[in-house]
Amino acid sequence: MTNPPFELPLLVSALDRALRITNQRLGNIQLIDWKAGYLEIVAQQGFQPDFLDCSRRVTSSDSCASGRALLAHLDEPDWFKNAELEAQLRSVLEPLAAYYFLKARTPKGRLIDSVARFHLGNGARLERIDWLGDVSPKGLRESAGIMVNYLYRLEDIEKNHEAFANRDEIAASSAVKKLLKNEGRRLLDMRLS
Repeated sequence: MTNPPFELPLLVSALDRALRITNQRLGNIQLIDWKAGYLEIVAQQGFQPDFLDCSRRVTSSDSCASGRALLAHLDEPDWFKNAELEAQLRSVLEPLAAYYFLKARTPKGRLIDSVARFHLGNGARLERIDWLGDVSPKGLRESAGIMVNYLYRLEDIEKNHEAFANRDEIAASSAVKKLLKNEGRRLLDMRLS
């Protein structure tokens, strides 16, 4: 990593403060070098060396190599038992799951997930995304262990059903909606091919 024209300790201190304020364990500061055509991590906290090896400096032609390198760990057995790796994957996959359940649509405009369509169409609220809710081999293979909880509140069922059926609005808890705003959202546009 090249040293930026200012004090690196200042960036490390700023990152540390930002992580403490937001109660996060992982984070980085990236700077773009327009002339050289790359984005470089100049300060980081909590990321594993293999992630940094792949993502310390990326170019526009990398197709988000760092995201692909991180997601490749999902093929490793027992990846979820490595606390650092699990935290890194969680920071990416939870927002992706929130996007999938709240925003992703088929070409015809329908929610992609048929189970979500069923529950939301029947007036449920998307209550929680359960990180590592199913660590069985099948659960890990099909959804990286992620499960979803729907809440049926009798007084809200009709209102939620009408909002979904007539306006395509999804009733979701604030915790699920907040996931869309978190750091992992930047990886939503990555190309995994």
